[in-house]
Amino acid sequence: MPSGFVPQLISLLLSDKVPVYKKWLYLLLVAGYWLSPDLLPFIPLDDLLVTLLGSWLFIRSAANDLEQEGDRRRRDRNVIDVEGKVVEDDD
Repeated sequence: MPSGFVPQLISLLLSDKVPVYKKWLYLLLVAGYWLSPDLLPFIPLDDLLVTLLGSWLFIRSAANDLEQEGDRRRRDRNVIDVEGKVVEDDD
């Protein structure tokens, strides 16, 4: 497990920059798996593995969204809006 995995997951879940539908999808899928009957009742690790896999996929997806938003903001910040005026010489 990477360092800072749980804090990163929590910060992404609390972030306003991550779409709400991704947060709900992640929470519903993980909670749904935990509440559903076990697929492998004699191996208790399947719940943990599904939760870790779902969390990893959520983090990758949400981080990708944040990177795209950061790229868009950088592009927008580099735009300078100016007005020009043509001045004719009286020579």
